[in-house]
Amino acid sequence: MPPKPPVEIDEETVSLLAKTNRTIGILEGLSRQVPNIELFVSMYVRKEALLSSQIEGAQATLDDILDP
Repeated sequence: MPPKPPVEIDEETVSLLAKTNRTIGILEGLSRQVPNIELFVSMYVRKEALLSSQIEGAQATLDDILDP
């Protein structure tokens, strides 16, 4: 059941894991300050979709995305 080849955890990996853990903790703390996290995530996803469509050459605006 152990992975092959075995996973080697050196000092650099431990340092990266610790930094990642701290960063996730900061993100979690900041997310608790947002009054409605579901709304925030929904708007962020829509903005990301807009940016992706603009990269593909579509002429859309944020108003176009939000207009029902």
